[in-house]
Amino acid sequence: MTKGRVPHEHPELPELTRLRGKIEENDRALVDVVRRRVELALEAGRIKRAAGIPVFDPDREREVEQRVLEYAQRCGLDEAHMRLVVRGLIALARSSQEKEP
Repeated sequence: MTKGRVPHEHPELPELTRLRGKIEENDRALVDVVRRRVELALEAGRIKRAAGIPVFDPDREREVEQRVLEYAQRCGLDEAHMRLVVRGLIALARSSQEKEP
């Protein structure tokens, strides 16, 4: 590696460097969207607790998963990989809700 060079930077391929920068921007935006989704799930959990409704709702989780997978399919994304993503998002939301008093 050349001294002072960022790992994985390819000055001889400026288009690759530009695209990687765009991917990093999208990664940050994705984290922001996930954070907002967790915040919304926490709000939903508070409302459910106040109403005496169980926070865990497996039927609702299945509906969410199915809706996301249908949309992902229309977008041309692989179902198996998107199933992992949506289940991870649901697990993160549920875990966050369970941690709240």
